[in-house]
Amino acid sequence: PQCGGIFDLGLKELQLEELEVEMTLPSFWDNQTRANQTIQKANVLKSWLDPYKDLSRRCVDVSALIKEAVEVQD
Repeated sequence: PQCGGIFDLGLKELQLEELEVEMTLPSFWDNQTRANQTIQKANVLKSWLDPYKDLSRRCVDVSALIKEAVEVQD
């Protein structure tokens, strides 16, 4: 299920990918003002996505630890 709006992390990931592709173009720094705006947008998107990715990674780790603990009856 998707929440949409500001909580649409899938859309934010796509937007970040697009910005990252744009930042790899040789002409990216031709317009410094636009380049800085693009970097700022990417940083805002990362500020939304990084905590979510970190939490997801931790959940996977905890899930693996629980499975292992059950197997050894700890």
